[in-house]
Amino acid sequence: MKSVINNRGGALMITLAIMAMLSVIAIMALDRSTTDVDLSYNQLHADQAFYTAEAGIERAIAVLNEDRTWDSGFANQPLGRGFYSVTVTDLDDIPALMDTVILHATGSVDGSNARIEAWLVPEKYHPFEYALFGDTIVTMSNSSCTDSYNSDSGSYGSTLGHELADVGSNDSLILDNIASIGGDAVSAIEGGVVIDNMAVVRGDTITGIEPVPVDIVDSSEFDWARENSIADTGITGGFTYDPETFVFNVGAKETAVLTSGVYYFSDILVEQNGVIEVQPGANVIIYMTGDFVLRNTSAVNTDGTPSQFIIFSTGDLLSLGQNTVLTAAFYGPNAEFIIDNYTDFYGSVVAETIDFRNNTCFHYDRALSAIEKGETGRYVVVAWREL
Repeated sequence: MKSVINNRGGALMITLAIMAMLSVIAIMALDRSTTDVDLSYNQLHADQAFYTAEAGIERAIAVLNEDRTWDSGFANQPLGRGFYSVTVTDLDDIPALMDTVILHATGSVDGSNARIEAWLVPEKYHPFEYALFGDTIVTMSNSSCTDSYNSDSGSYGSTLGHELADVGSNDSLILDNIASIGGDAVSAIEGGVVIDNMAVVRGDTITGIEPVPVDIVDSSEFDWARENSIADTGITGGFTYDPETFVFNVGAKETAVLTSGVYYFSDILVEQNGVIEVQPGANVIIYMTGDFVLRNTSAVNTDGTPSQFIIFSTGDLLSLGQNTVLTAAFYGPNAEFIIDNYTDFYGSVVAETIDFRNNTCFHYDRALSAIEKGETGRYVVVAWREL
């Protein structure tokens, strides 16, 4: 009898022990669950505070893009269940910042706070992001083509490809008779790209894009170039230069050599078999107001890179005769660009109209896409961090 009672007492003790253990486990699980809920709650508010601060940054950028003199910031602006504040630090506060603006934003939601810092600079135009760009019309026909290379990485032959060999227009782009574009064909109007008679576009055909601004060089730059031109002293070899009319002429079979610096010309004429060279390692920037004409079998900057021979023009004509070679970046939004038989152009061209004719090929230098010129009037973020 005593044995039975002892067995029952032992079973009861075991049962009570198990129940106690289960109770402890349940309490621990409940406590952990409560902690997880608290952590999730805190993380939710921390995330909300972060996004609230980010909203303050975005609003500040939008206001700056409307008014680049704005620097008053925001204080305790409500947003949802929280609020944000933004301070603006610019040239007036720290002269060394120059054109850089620093934004600091704080977001707060139910006791959770987040801070973000963003560095902004004015957005720049990239005038040579296309191989060819025409403001009104681009015509390519009869086996004309575009390809690309990268002068920063090597020679044309060693870096030859088709990427970025794009051709664009703010109006019509017409390809005919086995013409080929190595990159994209782009037009700002719907249906603006016309492809006929076995013409080929290796990249995408894109229409209806935002029009590309082409008049981004201020007239004050030309005035400055006229006053600071080294055309009187920077050219050697066979040539004529008139300091009154600013006409630069390289005669037949003559060779002119340009040193580093800024040049101002009206017209540039290179006669048949004439040559313009750039001194090794030199960088030439030309501002011109008239026509740039290369007669048959003439050559310009054949041993250099396009970035060493940059031309900004308000003139009406860029004309390359048969069997000519030009290595340059040309920006002339008013110019008619005509390139004739068996001619090679290494670089990039922006013009009003572009007419590519028989067996001509345009070799875009991808290194030119990094060149910046002028400002769009907007700011872009170049650095960002959470504090």
